[in-house]
Amino acid sequence: MTPVEAIIFDFDGVIAQTMDDGCAAWAKACAEFGLPFDREEFLLGEGQKAIEYITPVLLRHGMPASLANTIAARKNEIYRDMHSFSFYDGVEIFIRELQERGYKTAVVSGGSRTRLLEGPSRALLEELDLVVTGDDVPRGKPAPDMFSKAATELNVQPEKCLVIENAPLGIKAAKAAGMRCVAVCSTLPAFRLIEADDIFQSLSEVATHLRESLPGQTAAEINL
Repeated sequence: MTPVEAIIFDFDGVIAQTMDDGCAAWAKACAEFGLPFDREEFLLGEGQKAIEYITPVLLRHGMPASLANTIAARKNEIYRDMHSFSFYDGVEIFIRELQERGYKTAVVSGGSRTRLLEGPSRALLEELDLVVTGDDVPRGKPAPDMFSKAATELNVQPEKCLVIENAPLGIKAAKAAGMRCVAVCSTLPAFRLIEADDIFQSLSEVATHLRESLPGQTAAEINL
């Protein structure tokens, strides 16, 4: 197997425990506009840009797509007012271990750059080599654009990137970009994530798996 040189994380549901609050914010914003909110539908489509998620919902319920930006902005307002941010246990230590061992680290998220880089997540994200968001490319996941951009800016060949994802569209995007991808069951059961190269119950399991591959080796020698 080609050695890994870069570890690319999704943000929501992988690094940060944001999905419950995100669902609550979407549910409230949709209710204000008379739209139903389907949690499973949202989680299966997680990783898209907000506009790409809400536009089909509007059209399906006979409402104009022109409302998409307004509803997405309202969701962001609600989220900012009510979310209680936290990282998954051990994620900061894990990322720093990878960096100490010579890996490049990045986040690729369909979320907005403003949301990711404001508040408590900013300090950790600024330690990474790169952050790519939905604002940076014309197409969100499952298109490969964000991951392809990450590989280019990291100066790492796609086949030498390992992606950690939690949702089907992110897995599809990473694979379409030519990258290996492991999935964590933080928001969806394993049978929803079967396109990943491997599936783990949590990020801590991923960290344990990678640590077992690391001792006594340099980054250039490690096959994950």
